[in-house]
Amino acid sequence: MWATAGRLQTTIHIHRKVTKMNKFWKAGPILGSVAVLSLALGACSAENPEETAEATSAVIETGAYNSASHIDYSGFDPATLDVAISERGFFLLQEWHDKFPTDEALMRQVIDSLSAEPIPIGVEITEPIRIAMMFPSLEISDAFARLQLSIEGHLTAIGVPFKVTEFFINSGEHAVQAGQIDKLLANKDLYDYVIIGPSEYLVQKSNIGRLAPEIPTLVMNVVNPYFDFPNTDNMPLSTIGFDHGEGAAKLCEYTLKNFGTSGNFALQRYLPGLIDSGRSDNYANCIVEGGWTLVNEYAGDGDQEKSFTGSSAMLTANPELDLIHNGSTAGALGTLAALAQRDLMEKVLTNGWGGGQDELDSMLKGELDFTLFRVNDDWGASVAEVIRLHLEQKPVPAVIAPTMKVIDKSFTAAEVKAETDYAFRYSGILER
Repeated sequence: MWATAGRLQTTIHIHRKVTKMNKFWKAGPILGSVAVLSLALGACSAENPEETAEATSAVIETGAYNSASHIDYSGFDPATLDVAISERGFFLLQEWHDKFPTDEALMRQVIDSLSAEPIPIGVEITEPIRIAMMFPSLEISDAFARLQLSIEGHLTAIGVPFKVTEFFINSGEHAVQAGQIDKLLANKDLYDYVIIGPSEYLVQKSNIGRLAPEIPTLVMNVVNPYFDFPNTDNMPLSTIGFDHGEGAAKLCEYTLKNFGTSGNFALQRYLPGLIDSGRSDNYANCIVEGGWTLVNEYAGDGDQEKSFTGSSAMLTANPELDLIHNGSTAGALGTLAALAQRDLMEKVLTNGWGGGQDELDSMLKGELDFTLFRVNDDWGASVAEVIRLHLEQKPVPAVIAPTMKVIDKSFTAAEVKAETDYAFRYSGILER
């Protein structure tokens, strides 16, 4: 049934309406070396079953490719995992890399390539690839806006034409996103890739598991494969984002080094779930271990007004506060407003998360004390590189976690510009 690598055709034509193509591309024997692949992603009439059948047969006869061929899943059994992983529901990044070190090696190769001049894709794309972008981008943070711009910018730089359909939501709109996924799956033949930033990772698990077998699916803002998805059709093509746990550790290290090993702090939390746990809980555990005392917390849910209300209440209830940790940009802006209202900017420390334009502007004004700065456009470039690897039928990292660093209000405008010239090389200066 499957052609051997040595008998693969030099040119492979793939019609758009082959809905089975995505599954064949994600599983099965690995494609051998192919000099040039001409991906004629032309329209094929859905009303012509003979043509569709012929196209499907062509894919089978020329062989199929396994995007996870670099990962040894032999012997993998979710039932044998550490109970902490199964109870949590997903791998932490280091747990994943400890289990599958070859995936970490491939991730490092992709990340290392991002700072070099973009290399044109090694296959011919004759029509735009069709991408569904499903982001919780109707929020104050500019992260997802930058993500979209950098995906599009890097795809353009490597010579991949594309057409984007947007499905955007506000943070926490779980039911709205679920409805969007239903709509997308009902029209799955219209899309070649779906890039989804889940409203909340665990809430949308079943929906991600529905998407992945039907359309190559890239999951954003997490680096934590579900514990029971590896080596199944439910496994997304890749999960790509900044590791929230690593970010919390960097902020904790900065806090202890610069502000000492004792003090009182409060948490201004993000939406409940994986992201907030990674950011808020990990930070709190780390600095408590370092000698600080947690005296209060508030669920601001990534909403600026709610965060203002919560931080105001915590400042009133805890006049001894030395620091408020924010798990989001909206939280930081709400906290800053509360501090300004009480003339406490110089007394109570506070941080940002992400290092977007609003946070950087606030730091340059001497307001925000420090932030975790994501090299944001490496995120979008990583997504584009995954699409490239998939089109070229090469192994794809299951997880990609780009670079982060802590910057603070001691940075001059020139120093901030030096960081953003690279980090925002595709997305530029945003006015929202």
